[in-house]
This record gives sequence, C-alpha cells and structure tokens, in this order.
Amino acid sequence: MPETSSVEIRLLAQQVAVYPVEMTLAATQQVFRGQVSADLAVWTPGGDSCIDGQALFDALFASADLMRGWGVAHGKAQQVRVQLRIDAPELHQTCIDGRGADYPCGREARAALSDLVSGQTLNCLARDTDRYGRNVATCSIGVRDIADAPDRTDAGAPGEAAL
Repeated sequence: MPETSSVEIRLLAQQVAVYPVEMTLAATQQVFRGQVSADLAVWTPGGDSCIDGQALFDALFASADLMRGWGVAHGKAQQVRVQLRIDAPELHQTCIDGRGADYPCGREARAALSDLVSGQTLNCLARDTDRYGRNVATCSIGVRDIADAPDRTDAGAPGEAAL
C-alpha cells in the first residue's frame, strides 16, 4: 500500500444555501460530488485543533458520495494529502443568493478585490496551472496573503485565482 494518497477538493460558487463540492482522487482521476452548507463560509475555529478539525471534516464530508470518495482515498494509502481549492466566480457569472434570487457574483467579487488592492503593490506567485492551462497564483500585499482578507463576499475568496 502506498504511503500517501492525494485528493483535490474544490468548493464551487455558492448555489442558494450550499456550495457544490467536487473531490478528485489524483491516482485514478475518480470524481466524487456533493455539497457543503453555506454556513461553513462563516465558520470560525474555537481554539482546539482536534475539535475544530473534526467539525470541518464532518461539515465537508456530510454528503454520502464525498464520504465514499474519502473512504476510497483512505483505503489506498496510510495517509491522505488534501489540496483544497476555492473557485472564484468568473466575471460574468451569476450566483443564487439565500432568497433564491440571481445576483452578479462575478462582478461583486471583482469589485471587492479591486477595493482590497487599490493603491497598493500586489505580488502574485504562480503555483500551478488549472485544467484550462491558466496560471493559478497566490497573491499578497506585503506579507499579507489576500486570501486572509476579512472582507469576503458570498461570491468566494479572491486570494487564489486563475490569471
């Protein structure tokens, strides 16, 4: 049995009160799908890493298909390496708010990012490429990773994006 198995978990743009989730097993490219409550976006840790980790695991793997995928990944290796990606919406994308109404989440995400970096020097480091061949980067202002910005919208986190 291999020592480590890798999975990529992608949280997609919010749909009403949930975020669709896709989990891909690196070795076989099997894809498992589910959803996680939108409440996860406002969750804050309580300070006990064991309790916090279990709470996040329970929330993320509440969907039966995702839990089945986790079982497959865990059964193939002693340890599972998880890469979590949060998709930023496309510029012209619309999302569904908590009332079920469409809103321009792509434009709102662009405006929030513009407000965050306006007048400052933004440094981006390409870390990967997405399935379309675009660079995926981590960006910071000084030593502050913009993914840690406190002002996020329901549209997603602006910190990691395809450039």
